[in-house]
Amino acid sequence: MSRRGESKRFILSVVGRIFDPIGILGPFAIKLKCLLQELWTLGVEWDSELPPKLRHKWQQWSSETEGLTEIKIPLFYLGDIDQEISKFEIHCFSDASKSAYGTILYLQFVTCNNEIETSFICSKGRVAPLKSLTLPRLELTAALLSARLAKQVSSCLKFDANMYYWTDSLISYYWIRGDSSAFKPYVKNRVQEIQSLSDPIQWGYCRATLLISFPEILAFKQNERLRSSSEIKSLVPYLDENSLLRLTGWLLEQDLCFGEKHPVILPRRCKFTELLVIRERDRIGHCGNFDPTSEKILDT
Repeated sequence: MSRRGESKRFILSVVGRIFDPIGILGPFAIKLKCLLQELWTLGVEWDSELPPKLRHKWQQWSSETEGLTEIKIPLFYLGDIDQEISKFEIHCFSDASKSAYGTILYLQFVTCNNEIETSFICSKGRVAPLKSLTLPRLELTAALLSARLAKQVSSCLKFDANMYYWTDSLISYYWIRGDSSAFKPYVKNRVQEIQSLSDPIQWGYCRATLLISFPEILAFKQNERLRSSSEIKSLVPYLDENSLLRLTGWLLEQDLCFGEKHPVILPRRCKFTELLVIRERDRIGHCGNFDPTSEKILDT
C-alpha cells in the first residue's frame, strides 16, 4: 500500500477502491473508515498533513495490508463433504463498540455421522454515527443489521436452514425478547423491525467469557497496570495483536516455536477450555486421571 500523500483525500480514495462485497475484509476495512471519520470530526483539510496520532494509525493500517495476501477463505460452503447432510444452521453474530458495529454469518451443517462443519457466509460492518449513542443502543443497531443481512441471505438459499442469532449484550437480548411497545421510540422502532425479521425465540445471549474471566484484558487496552490481586500477574502476561492474553516469562530461553514460548492463557472453569483440553488429550493419546478445568495454560 502506497503512503503517497498521507492526506484525507488519499485515504478517501483508498476506501473507495476497496471491493469486498461479502465482507471478507470487514474487520480490516472498518479500521480505515473509522480513521476517515476521525479526520472529518477534527476538520482536517483535504490535502493537509495528517496529525501525528492519525498518521501513525494510517501507517499501521498500511503496513498490515502486506498480510492480506495470506488470507484464504473457501468460497464454497459444503467443502469436500461426501456424506449426506442431516441439518443446516445459520448462526448470526452481532457486536458493537463506540467506534463501529457489525455482524457476521456462518453456515453450519451436520452430517448423518454427526460431523459438524462451519463455513463463512458474509459479514457487514458500519462506522458508529457521529451522534453519540449508548453502547446498548449500538449493540441493538448491530442486532438489526444482523437480522437484515440474515433475511437477505436466507432468501437466496436453495435449502432450509435453522436461523440462530447471537448477541453479547444482555440489554439488547432482553429488548429483543420483550414487548416493543414498552420502550422509547429509538429502541421500539428497532426492536419492532428485528421481531418482524426474526423470531425472538431464535435470539441467544453469548457471554463475553474472556473479558469476564480476565479483567486484565481491559486493563491492557486502557494502558493500565495490573492489580496486585490479579491471579495471572505472576505469569507476566501480555496482550497480543489479536487481543489474546499470552505468557512471557520462564519459557523465553527454551528452543521452542512462538506458540510454545508464548502460550495463550485460557480461563479456568470454562466449557471451551475443558473441551479444548479434552480434544488435545484425545489427540495425543493422553491417559490417566486428568482434570481439564484445573489447567491454566494451554498451547494450541
